[in-house]
Amino acid sequence: MTLTGAPGESWRLAEALRSLMVPVRAERGCLHSRLVLSTEAADPASVRYAEEWDTEADLRSHVRSERFLRLLAVMELSRETPQLVDPAGADAAEV
Repeated sequence: MTLTGAPGESWRLAEALRSLMVPVRAERGCLHSRLVLSTEAADPASVRYAEEWDTEADLRSHVRSERFLRLLAVMELSRETPQLVDPAGADAAEV
């Protein structure tokens, strides 16, 4: 997903997401989680966060967790509607 911070404030989103990454990686079925900060001058406030899960059951378990509720709270901090991207290459979708 891509989140957009206020000018000069994307670090707040990044820090909030970083605080979730280590515990998420420890969850059963989490293959990885990663955070990418934009280095493009045209889009300096963009923060991308991705998780990959081994099975749909593992993802469903994560979605029911307290950590996922914290992720939703971070998504609410985005200045624009978060964009979800299907790792299989489908078009982005708004949350």
